[in-house]
Amino acid sequence: MSLFLNSGFSQRISGCIGLILIISTIITSGALISGDRQRANDNTETTNDKKQSDSISIACFLAAIPILLLWGYLKYFK
Repeated sequence: MSLFLNSGFSQRISGCIGLILIISTIITSGALISGDRQRANDNTETTNDKKQSDSISIACFLAAIPILLLWGYLKYFK
């Protein structure tokens, strides 16, 4: 119980989880690939595949927002 009440530990955990969620958002949205690959993926993916990857990236981003807000609160106000 004392581990979770320690603000330094909570700050590190929330920062790591938020960073992992942001990285997974970037990966699943396809923001790190080149234009040629993006064009090839656009031609070969089905509509269901596009919707699924979009929904995963949106869900990861929305989950990361409150966690990163918690990290910011713990870092600057505690």
